[in-house]
Amino acid sequence: MRNESSDIKEQRLYCTGDLVRRLSDGSLEFVGRVDEQVKIRGFRIELSEIEAQISTLSDVDSAVVMAKEVQGSLQIVAYVKPLDLAMVTNTEESSESQFKAALRSELKEKLPEYMLPTIVMIIESWPLNANGKVDKKALPEPDRASIGQEYIAPKTEVEEHLAKVWSELLNLEVQQISTTANFFELGGHSLLISRLVAALNEQYEISLALKEVFELPTIKGIAALVEASKAAAVKQVETTVSEKKNSIVI
Repeated sequence: MRNESSDIKEQRLYCTGDLVRRLSDGSLEFVGRVDEQVKIRGFRIELSEIEAQISTLSDVDSAVVMAKEVQGSLQIVAYVKPLDLAMVTNTEESSESQFKAALRSELKEKLPEYMLPTIVMIIESWPLNANGKVDKKALPEPDRASIGQEYIAPKTEVEEHLAKVWSELLNLEVQQISTTANFFELGGHSLLISRLVAALNEQYEISLALKEVFELPTIKGIAALVEASKAAAVKQVETTVSEKKNSIVI
């Protein structure tokens, strides 16, 4: 494009593809690349911003974040190289789970829920291309097993019913679905969650909003919403009956 601020007619400006923000002092802060933006579950996400936040964590050496298709659903996948690789990979299996849990916990303080990685993959060394940069195509492919959450069984009738509905929608065994698992992390998407809300509203004769379920996409969270909505519906009926009893016909 032509440089409008220059007196030289032939001078041109070229788009770099870099995404920056202007700071209060007038300087520019590099945020990431425009071509690294993706849209997941309706949110536009800058992958390099997630990458930068992970790289600042105390136990992390370096990280690469990508959007990957996992079981038919686009997910945020974080490839992470720990500072102390031996401690994470060469001891008990729980050490890796603890590292991933701690990483997610720290990220929750820095990023909104929709930007948190669905899957964290531990990398021992980065595959490099001929230019010495990370060869992203050579990184291992994630799958549902990579999510690796601890299984917590349903405790209430509503949670048990939800687990059965999830198993049908997500094509998973009921025993694979923890009450703390995230619907989207297990391969769910907006169309499936719309069907879930419709089924719950019909089953329990309530009026759950899609937005509410999007914000609490676990069996435990949705069960709490169902119970609260049921209680509100009963209270509304009781109030209506009471008002009719107390009404005076003139």
